[in-house]
Amino acid sequence: MDNPVLNTFSLKEAKRTEENTNYKIINDLDIELIPINFILEEMKFLPSFISIDAEGLDYEILKGLDTQKYRPAVIVAETLTFEPNTGGRKIEKIINLMLSKNYEIFADTRCNTIFIDKNRI
Repeated sequence: MDNPVLNTFSLKEAKRTEENTNYKIINDLDIELIPINFILEEMKFLPSFISIDAEGLDYEILKGLDTQKYRPAVIVAETLTFEPNTGGRKIEKIINLMLSKNYEIFADTRCNTIFIDKNRI
């Protein structure tokens, strides 16, 4: 994007941003994505805190996270769409997904939601 803050791994998200704002796509690269479970397996330890901010892929990453095997105590996820004209909207499917994985909303910063594992409260 012509504003690097908006760079994303999702061409769909980049096109949505371009259609709804004055920002433009300036380059399109093919980049291999590595699943979060593979990354956690390779780390050989489980972080107690994970922050997800993947500009449009947050839901897919969290949906793929095996919370039976890898269960961080705290997960922060971007839960607000980028829409400068409207101020954005909450991404309810991320919130509902995390609630279904037995995480509780601890706090919300408008852009991000902080989830805590209910088993650790």
